[in-house]
Amino acid sequence: MSRTIPAPLLASTTAAQLNPFFATSLDFDAGSVRYWTGYGTITIGSLTYAGLGAFSSISTIEETEDLSARGLNIDLTGVPNDLVAAALDEPYQGRTAAVRFGTLNADTGAVIESITIFSGRMDTMVISNDGKQATIGIAVESKLVDFQRTRESRYTHEEQLRRYPADTGLEYVAGLQDKVIYWGNANATAFRTGGTGSQNTITDEP
Repeated sequence: MSRTIPAPLLASTTAAQLNPFFATSLDFDAGSVRYWTGYGTITIGSLTYAGLGAFSSISTIEETEDLSARGLNIDLTGVPNDLVAAALDEPYQGRTAAVRFGTLNADTGAVIESITIFSGRMDTMVISNDGKQATIGIAVESKLVDFQRTRESRYTHEEQLRRYPADTGLEYVAGLQDKVIYWGNANATAFRTGGTGSQNTITDEP
């Protein structure tokens, strides 16, 4: 699949001096946390990324011709305590994680251009601490994994309202589960009509 690379980024990658970087953003309940492979802070768009110095590693980003779901592993070293706390306490699974690649101006240190090279959803985190610094390993799933998940839809009032808020067509489905209805039964002699309480006789003709 073809990709369009912004002209400034393409030009900077073929320049005599190249200053590349990676940046990642992780979404949590309290907001997104953003880090990049450098020191200090940089701004991409209107968003600020804090420097970690370097990521321990980013696994190879694979792309196939079919719709295979290829994930990504990110190891963050020297992470601050607030990210460790978020990894321990917050429900991060299924939240968005993205990795960007970009280049810096060699003279000013400003971002020339960057692009998103991977975007998916966080799956698992493994935290290790050697007493000096913490490392968080994050497994990120491709969004294509959603196509492999089974979608179940049930004929219930609640499910129908979730999909069509004004549709009450299945409102009485639950009440029909244990309801006995006599119809065309030669042994039945009477049935009770709904809501009236009256008895009606069924006559079996020869």
